[in-house]
This record gives sequence, C-alpha cells and structure tokens, in this order.
Amino acid sequence: MTPTVISDDRKSNKPPLRADIVPELHQCSNRDVLEAEKRLDIFVWEPDYHGSTPEMASMLLQHEVLDFILQRLGDFKKPVVKLYLEQAPEQVDGAQYTKRFAHETWGEVL
Repeated sequence: MTPTVISDDRKSNKPPLRADIVPELHQCSNRDVLEAEKRLDIFVWEPDYHGSTPEMASMLLQHEVLDFILQRLGDFKKPVVKLYLEQAPEQVDGAQYTKRFAHETWGEVL
C-alpha cells in the first residue's frame, strides 16, 4: 500500500489575485499610495521593500475592498446581493454583470 502524500498548500507559487490589476494601476503615483495609506491608516511602503508603485497601489486597493466588504458583510449576505456573488463574470453577459452595480451595495464597491 502506497502512503498518502500530503502537500503543504501554504507553499503555493501562485501569484496573489491582486497581481492581475497591477498593470492597470501604472498611473498611480507615490503620492497616491501615501494618501491611500493615510486614508486607510496602514503602512505598506517600507524603505527596504523594492516593490513598484502599482504593486503597492494594488495592495492598498485590495485592503480597501476587503475592509469595505467586512464593514458591510450583512448586506452581502442578503439574497438580492448574494445572488450576484454566485455569478462569475464569465457566466453572464456584460450587461447582466454590469447590472449588479445598480444595486446600492455593489455600486459602493466601485
């Protein structure tokens, strides 16, 4: 009998989900990052870290979106809002995907 091999899922080489938006944040400046840090009361810009400004901006954006979701978790559990969570963008046409943002809770995400 062959023993079961358990891999350590924590040692994943997958890039973070926010990596997809880094190229889209190329217009962000160091000032934008510093202002976001102040607004969120967090600090990601460490002197010894050599990440790019767009990468720092992606971390802050991810943090801001997650904070928003946590603050409104009750809203996101409501059936009318939760329905949209169950629909992946590739499962619906563009018009139907865009429709979710007409709802107040989803609109505030933007």
